[in-house]
Parts: sequence; C-alpha cells; structure tokens
Amino acid sequence: MPPLKAIGVEMDGEMIGAAIYNNFNAGNVDLSVIATSPRACSRRTLKTMFCYPFKVQKAHRVTAKTRESNVRAVKGLERMGFTFEGRLRDWFHGEDALIYGMLPNECKWLEN
Repeated sequence: MPPLKAIGVEMDGEMIGAAIYNNFNAGNVDLSVIATSPRACSRRTLKTMFCYPFKVQKAHRVTAKTRESNVRAVKGLERMGFTFEGRLRDWFHGEDALIYGMLPNECKWLEN
C-alpha cells in the first residue's frame, strides 16, 4: 500500500483544500482534511473523498483525529458523518486528540 495519497480541491486556479490519506493498515485508512474555504467540502468533493478509501482501497473504516480544542474540525467531522470513538490523552503534547471513525455502511456520501 502507498504510504500517502491525496486529493486536492481547486477552485478558480487556487488550491482550497485537500484530503490526505495515510496509515493504510488492516483495512483502516487515516484521513486528514485541510480546507481554506467551506467550498472545499462540497457534496461532490465529499463523494470523491469517501469513494477513494471505501471503494478504491476497499477500506472497512476511515479514522480521523483532531485536537480537542479544534471545535470547527469537530463540527465538520460530525457533519460529514463521523462517529466520536474516544480520545488519545496528550497526543498533541499537552492536548488530547479526539478520535472519530466511519464505516462504509455509515457513509452517506457513497452511492449505492
């Protein structure tokens, strides 16, 4: 498996976001999302973002982590359909990481 894959989101010739996939192991893929605009997470983009791990890589889960203080990321993960699963204490050297997961049957972005 590749160590890292990414899908970029471009608008008007400018990169406004990216989905970065890494730690491909035992059917899990870790996902990091970076966005400079809310338009980076359009329905079309989210369909592509989740099609890659679930349909192309055949992952049985996608995992995302964020800083506990990153309220915007927490809300975004929950809007995308991720489920809160727990925390990694002191993961960010003084701040806990919140762990979110999604299974293919929970993904509202996949077409039947």
